[in-house]
Formats: sequence, C-alpha cells, structure tokens
Amino acid sequence: MKYAASFPQTRDGQTVYVYRDPSVCQCLYVGGESEYQQYQKLRLQQSIADEEASAALKWAPEWGWGWGHGSNPWRQWP
Repeated sequence: MKYAASFPQTRDGQTVYVYRDPSVCQCLYVGGESEYQQYQKLRLQQSIADEEASAALKWAPEWGWGWGHGSNPWRQWP
C-alpha cells in the first residue's frame, strides 16, 4: 500500500494534520492530534497485515500448496 504524505499545520494556535489522498478520492483529510494518532495506528496495522500476507504467499510453494491451475491440494499422503 502506498501512503501519501501527511504534514502538520498550525491553525488558530492548534496543530492540524493534513493527509493528501491522490490515488483513491483525490481529496484532503484534515484532523487533530487524536485523528492523526488513529491514522498512524491503522497505517501500522495495514502494514503488518500486508507483510503477513506477503510472507504467507512466499512460503506457500514450499508447503506444497498447489492452488494454481490443474493442481490438486487434496492429494493423498504417501
């Protein structure tokens, strides 16, 4: 997943964070500190999920999971 830059700005003495999303909605998200912390938490969770999915796909061939065309994942054990 590709992340756009978020950057803080000060408005009326308060810090607000602006997140630009050019790929999905082509819009801006604006929030305070708590919204930014939630965004960071969700971003980390997504990154971990992406890494776990990638690792599972990487190991699948070594485990004999033949899910491709013409394969039979339910073959008999020797």
